[in-house]
Amino acid sequence: MTYAPPILRWGCAALTLFVAGILSASVSPQVRVNRIVFDRIGNDDGWRARIELSATGVTPSSDTATVRKSRFLDDLVCSLRLSFESVHQPFVFFESHVEIISLEQGETYTLDFYLPGEVVRRDQLSTEPFAYLLSFEVAGNPQAFVPRWASSNLQSPTAREALIQHCAAVREQQLGILVPSYHAPPEYTLRERVNRPPFRRIPVTTP
Repeated sequence: MTYAPPILRWGCAALTLFVAGILSASVSPQVRVNRIVFDRIGNDDGWRARIELSATGVTPSSDTATVRKSRFLDDLVCSLRLSFESVHQPFVFFESHVEIISLEQGETYTLDFYLPGEVVRRDQLSTEPFAYLLSFEVAGNPQAFVPRWASSNLQSPTAREALIQHCAAVREQQLGILVPSYHAPPEYTLRERVNRPPFRRIPVTTP
């Protein structure tokens, strides 16, 4: 598919949120994304984004308690934003956010997000999204962008901010459609033997 930059296809978007995030972002991200896979799941042709992630870095210290605590990355927020080409309109947008209590250094965790099969079939969504963006905050601090956290057409700050703005514009009507594993249908997750992170399982809300 010939690529046209999202900022041209989606229209102009303000850069205020992006600039604020860059000013407060960490120099070195504390989260590593090892793999991102998109596939279909379940008998109803549901859609899944599977993200394998881990904590990075240990803070050197001579204090035993501090060293022990430094093995854990606390208060992590992960956001996934997506756009798909659709038969009903040029693009549809989804976003979801999860709060993770803690990641332990040296462990690899599996974080899944799902779209129901009815939505996939209704909008005739492909397995591979047109664009995707992962972002992270640790204790309220945005993590600096890493290229592998986004699709190839979202490598520019302007394109990423355009996706963020379009997801925000449809947030109310799309809320709760793209969901993390703990809100997914049981048949999607019951047989899964993966190391999921401990979630702060709050109701579905806007950030």
